[in-house]
Amino acid sequence: MENTESQDLTPNTKKQPQDYDFSKGYQNGLYGVEKNSYQNFLEGNIRSQTLAYQIADRIEEKKSLEDRLQQIRLGASHFNERLQMHRFNLETNATKTERLQHQLSQSDEQLLRYRTEKQEKREDYSLLAGIIFVVAGAIFMAGDLIISHEIVAYALNIRNTTEAWLFAGGLAALSILFKPVYDRIFEKSFKANENIPRKYLWLKGSVVIFALLTLFVLGWFRFEAYRINEQKSNINRLINTLQTEDMKPETIAQVEKLLATQQSLGMQLVNSLWGLFAFVLTGILFAISGAICLGIGLPILQFYWRHWVQIPIKITILKNRGKRTTRKVEKQEALLAREKTHYEICSFEIQTHTEKTTLENRLATLREDLNDLLQQKMAADMESRVSLYQDGYESGFALQQGENRFVEEAVSPSHESDNRLIVKELPLKNKSQRNRPYLALRQMIFENLRND
Repeated sequence: MENTESQDLTPNTKKQPQDYDFSKGYQNGLYGVEKNSYQNFLEGNIRSQTLAYQIADRIEEKKSLEDRLQQIRLGASHFNERLQMHRFNLETNATKTERLQHQLSQSDEQLLRYRTEKQEKREDYSLLAGIIFVVAGAIFMAGDLIISHEIVAYALNIRNTTEAWLFAGGLAALSILFKPVYDRIFEKSFKANENIPRKYLWLKGSVVIFALLTLFVLGWFRFEAYRINEQKSNINRLINTLQTEDMKPETIAQVEKLLATQQSLGMQLVNSLWGLFAFVLTGILFAISGAICLGIGLPILQFYWRHWVQIPIKITILKNRGKRTTRKVEKQEALLAREKTHYEICSFEIQTHTEKTTLENRLATLREDLNDLLQQKMAADMESRVSLYQDGYESGFALQQGENRFVEEAVSPSHESDNRLIVKELPLKNKSQRNRPYLALRQMIFENLRND
């Protein structure tokens, strides 16, 4: 017989599970042991191994989540600081870019306005006409200044030269005072084409009538002055002739009479109403004419000054400013794009690292699953061990029943002689069998059961 130690009933882990399961099933079948116990053991053992794998996966995932949460907690403040810094830089650069773009748009609008003004606006009068009008206005003011200084200041007994010139300048400056009135009432309406016929006919008619009247008065006064000067010249010649003769009393009386006549002619010229009207109307005409000439000439000069000097200078300045602003805008837009990229990257990192709540919820769920799996594994292990114990118990009980039956048959009279022979034939070759003869007996019973 073979060594019975190879027939140990405990699971042999060195064998393949399929071989051991087959051997165990075969052995239980020989013993007549119920198969449910070992089947429950196998089911519990497989379920325990599956749960062990799941628990290992859950533990690994739990460790990974805990490490991830630790990284999030450590990096949250750093990412928030970076996000705030990039947000501040982004807002600052956006404000600067918007301001520069606004400045650039304003420069472009002004440049377009100046170019349009230079191309579209035209002046009816030439520059020479404007110069002539201004010179004429200056002459009118100078004439009014001389009249005021020589006549009016003298008539008012202003002896101080400075005061006389100041008074005359004030009177001559009335032309400058009349110029805004002329601009507002006539010149601007003429430029805007508003009521041109009525206003200008009234102005032209009034100025022409007033000028003709003044010229008539001046002409008449000049004729009176010429007539009186001729009479005075004749009287002077008579006086000179009489003075060449002998100075008789009659001659002296005649000379005195001629001198009185000459003096009366001078007083007649001074007290002439035509002279009064001539001086008054001349001052008014010079003031009005100076205002009209300045009102026409100065806008012409201003137009050409602006058209040829101011607008080109402003266009050049705006072009250079636009180029500088464009370079600044391009540089600022590059900075804005870079800060926007940094902000988006940081925001993405924040979104990536701000899954703290999700990870914590997942970790809590994972812990619950892990506890549940541990409970299931513990139950599966317990069921497996109980089933294994029950299978061993049933196997031992079946073996015990076989031994009892063998003993009963052995002590019966009919089999006593045969049993002696069997006992003698027991293999006691092995030292362990000699020390433990029940093993040989158990092997023999096993063989008998197999033969049955």
